[in-house]
Amino acid sequence: INFISWNYDLQMELAYAKTYNVSLLLAQQQLQVYPSPSLRDLPKSDASAIIKLNGTAGIFYADSNNEKLQNFIYEKEFDWHEEYLETMIKVFYANSGRIFGGNPFFKFYFEENRNSNNKALEYANAIMKKTDILVVIGYSFHTSNREIDEAVFKNCSQIKKVIFQTADNDYPRVKHNFLNIKPELENKMSLYPDINNFPTPNNLGSIAEVIT
Repeated sequence: INFISWNYDLQMELAYAKTYNVSLLLAQQQLQVYPSPSLRDLPKSDASAIIKLNGTAGIFYADSNNEKLQNFIYEKEFDWHEEYLETMIKVFYANSGRIFGGNPFFKFYFEENRNSNNKALEYANAIMKKTDILVVIGYSFHTSNREIDEAVFKNCSQIKKVIFQTADNDYPRVKHNFLNIKPELENKMSLYPDINNFPTPNNLGSIAEVIT
């Protein structure tokens, strides 16, 4: 199972770190989160990974050469609620996009390309080329992301089933946007209308049932 995300957040890493009582850094290593300070490439290409197309919030370049990555989130206990949120707001407000003199390691779709983001695209495309069942959770394939989405799906031919988790009234729009990228998958799409539970194998039934 691999994750390709447009989001910047650390929710999966933090959940893993809390569940297994490990540091955030070790969680990023074991989950193969790219990009992260300890993972400049994917050492285990056959293992699961989490690829963040826009980078990760909370990570920044700590040197002027844009080479040394660090976590803004330090290895100590945090209350991940009001206190932490207030601290983050103060940091970003005071630095106007710069963190402690370093460059934030994430970007929006309209900003210039960076090597790290190009590499994330390569990893995402390599994963997609091996994907047989694609589950799309809460993503609309907005036209603003079209160029990057097309790069992610370039030359992907193994997909047998595409499952969209979205509200009923959003499904036609999501399906339309997706077909602009992969029209050949029109007959392989289905809606997972339950937005209260993730479409995991336990909720979908067996793989055999899913791909028939």
